[in-house]
Amino acid sequence: MTINALSEDEYYAHLDQPHNPPDPTMPTAAFDAEYYQLFDKVAAIMSEHGENNAYCEGDYYLEPHISQSRGLGFEITNPSIVTEHLLLRLQALVAQHAPSWELFLGSALCDFGIFVGPTIIRMHRHDNLLPQLNEFVSKVA
Repeated sequence: MTINALSEDEYYAHLDQPHNPPDPTMPTAAFDAEYYQLFDKVAAIMSEHGENNAYCEGDYYLEPHISQSRGLGFEITNPSIVTEHLLLRLQALVAQHAPSWELFLGSALCDFGIFVGPTIIRMHRHDNLLPQLNEFVSKVA
């Protein structure tokens, strides 16, 4: 696994753009079904890695939020759960079941963000957070 490092500018530019938005003619029900198929699979994986809790008392916060983007995002409140194993499982899920989608794992404190696509993982972090991922971060300047 290789994680491509993003500068702060690259990170915010990517974060501010919808990922592969649905065609305006796509029926809402069809897009919602696409979203929930992926959401349910992500929820199952995440439940094996920690507790879902909206009040920062667990490990992550994953709740449905459909927007005009094929980006499914959620908050990580316990950074220690973000491991190579978790990222590879999420990437395999996207590659096998939803290759037009991207997952976003964001820090509860806004100090890191990880985009997981079917073929690439990108990350921005402050102060060398997530040291458990250091060996996987590309050294491209």
